[in-house]
Amino acid sequence: MPFSGRWLAPLLGDAPNANIASTMKDAARWIEENCARPITAHDMARSVSMGDRTFLRHFKAEIGMPPSEYLLRVRLDIACRLLITTTLPIDKIARRCGMGNGIRLAKIFKRRLAVSASDYRAFARTEFDNQ
Repeated sequence: MPFSGRWLAPLLGDAPNANIASTMKDAARWIEENCARPITAHDMARSVSMGDRTFLRHFKAEIGMPPSEYLLRVRLDIACRLLITTTLPIDKIARRCGMGNGIRLAKIFKRRLAVSASDYRAFARTEFDNQ
């Protein structure tokens, strides 16, 4: 289309969606910093001053997964690190990474990693010690 407005872009500055990637990275960082407490998609959207549906759509487009999945992966990553580097009981680890209790953490481990949290700890420690 000859008059698509491309020639106006340098005059008007960045397009409104140019900052979406940066905003979604800010949201991902906020999730990482706040994952130990109970947070909702509404809390996530509010952290970057967006409506819920708009936030969900943009987050998935930019990060490649819904914010709930991202939150779960962040929590699981923290749990894995704590299992390897500490001797904390699984229930305490679950609370520290925002999963509530050891039963929930155990279910997530079984579903996602097909291994129990205690088996993961034992296996990962032997691998970590052998390096």
